Amino acid sequence: MLIGLAAIGTLVSLAKSVAEALNALGNLLPQRSFFGGGNGAKAQFEKVRAELTLLYERLETLTDQLEKSELLVRITEAWLQVERRLRLPATINSLSADEAGRMHNELRDFLHSSRNDYFSGAFFHTDFKPFPDIENDLNAFRNNLTQIENTVNTIPSQSTSVLKGQWVLITGQMNSLRTSADKVSGTASTVHDRLISELKEAARQRRA
Repeated sequence: MLIGLAAIGTLVSLAKSVAEALNALGNLLPQRSFFGGGNGAKAQFEKVRAELTLLYERLETLTDQLEKSELLVRITEAWLQVERRLRLPATINSLSADEAGRMHNELRDFLHSSRNDYFSGAFFHTDFKPFPDIENDLNAFRNNLTQIENTVNTIPSQSTSVLKGQWVLITGQMNSLRTSADKVSGTASTVHDRLISELKEAARQRRA
């Protein structure tokens, strides 16, 4: 279950509200009259401020993690949709040179976009180190992508005979790439759901 962007925006606003409350408390701290001259009031004040600080830090972390996990789920699903439209046939022996050439170009463009274009932000330029399972699955996807890129990029344009000779290898590598993308999507969804459960549990404890 993906949490919507509006809900993530609400989290951001809540974190900002907590930060503003912290600033307000910080402004009160130098005013000794606020404590009524007693250490008990000051200790209570410090306790509240410490709790708000922890809440702010956790909200900030949760917001960042929810945004990243949602981004990865959405981008991976979009990638899989494009891959399904591209879906390589088991054999291209019956294709004309022009048809095989178009398929070769479409495949190269798709692989390029996976690393350097639309999909690259989520797959290569977002930090998922706080989620080892996601990072491991992404590394497998990246490795599979590199393998098929190396194969496809060695085939000269308009070289139908070489393309047909490498086609079994290419389709096998694409199957591996698709499987690893499916795994990334599943793991990211699991992590996202866990973060939502953690957020709900934190809210429940806060009300208790």
